[in-house]
Amino acid sequence: AFLEKKHGDDNQTYPILYHEFKRESKDGSKTYKYVKFDERGKNEDKGYPIDIIQRSSNVGIASMIFDAFGKENYKGYLNKIDQLYITTSFSTQLGKIQAPNIKRNAKDFHTYYNTCFGAGFTMTPIQTLVYYNAIANNGKMIAPLFVKYVTKAHETEPIQTFEAEVINEQICSPITIKKAKSYLEAVVTGEHGTARNYRIPNLSFAGKTGTRDIWDENIKAYNYSKNSISFCGYFPAEDPQYTCLVFIYNVSKKSSIAVDVFARIARNIMNTTNFGALQN
Repeated sequence: AFLEKKHGDDNQTYPILYHEFKRESKDGSKTYKYVKFDERGKNEDKGYPIDIIQRSSNVGIASMIFDAFGKENYKGYLNKIDQLYITTSFSTQLGKIQAPNIKRNAKDFHTYYNTCFGAGFTMTPIQTLVYYNAIANNGKMIAPLFVKYVTKAHETEPIQTFEAEVINEQICSPITIKKAKSYLEAVVTGEHGTARNYRIPNLSFAGKTGTRDIWDENIKAYNYSKNSISFCGYFPAEDPQYTCLVFIYNVSKKSSIAVDVFARIARNIMNTTNFGALQN
């Protein structure tokens, strides 16, 4: 959504890790202050958008969205992510995937802030995977295909075949796709990338880490000792052939575990693929 508005804006920096956001009342008589941070005890620093993506900075992403859409324009931001097919529903051979659950009519600062980086709504892993696949596919979004063909028992000739359904031919501008890919590659190759420790020799991949605290119904609060962690991406980065999502629930560590699993999957798949090509 930011890239569609700002086209990268590589000359502008935004807060990272800590920031005090300010918001004026409608009549201008009051100034409300909201202190947000990704890590306690950090001073405010700044970085370019590609640095913010590398560091997985919630504060930074929210700052970028507020710059692109304004602190009062939550509706405009929602309209844009609707246009980008982030909030769409689609059908699969296993049933309909409902649209992500998102707060539509909220007017408070905290809801807008959280929705900037995904904490303000819920979406299923398959929705995340489909979206990253669209980025890898240069903007063409397709529904997942679970069954390619059906045969009679003990026969090889298909009696019915299925093709992948195209949800949208181009979810955003090509320039946005190109820039988004460079950001996702930087998560793995960048100096501060959250996946940098799992780079694979001779195999490039791109994607994004995710770490989220788990809500505990017993204490009616977040359990900061347990996380849901993920890494979603594609490989090889320069010519994507596979999209993969690793999601692990209820662990004490952060997203590095998910990156490690993703890297192992990518290496094993490409080793098998290359071996098959040599055999043929």
